[in-house]
Amino acid sequence: MSSATNEVLQRLKIWEWDEESVLNRLETKEEIEFTYNCMKEEYDTFDDIVVSTGSIMFENSLTLDLGGTICQMLKVGGPHEEDSCVVYLKEDGNLFAGDAHSGDYYHGEGKIDPIKMRAYVEFLKELSFTTYVPGHDAPMSKEQIIQVLSRFCDM
Repeated sequence: MSSATNEVLQRLKIWEWDEESVLNRLETKEEIEFTYNCMKEEYDTFDDIVVSTGSIMFENSLTLDLGGTICQMLKVGGPHEEDSCVVYLKEDGNLFAGDAHSGDYYHGEGKIDPIKMRAYVEFLKELSFTTYVPGHDAPMSKEQIIQVLSRFCDM
């Protein structure tokens, strides 16, 4: 994971993860309602949350040979977070994007910065892949995702 993400996780790891503590962070704006609702949906109880830090960190990219498949983790930034990363399997033509193309919920109330989106779309245009796998939607072709995301470049 990126070093910046790991720094955030180190901070979160020492937090208390019970309902009262999470609600207190919501009141003090350390946490946001969107994430609170996602956690409520994902976990039966906040006590089930265990935050772990990474064991392998990188700044801009990390390449792993998985025995015939080269896996590249690329820090791309983008509209979601400054440290958003994608996982690129060039030989397979797959790009796993997670939330990299999503809006910024912590700093922008879920809004998409058109300048950051434009840079992200340009990154996608330069990369050779056939299948884009977002974190919360069905896979799309390169052409489909560029068409969808390009609409957010001129907002």
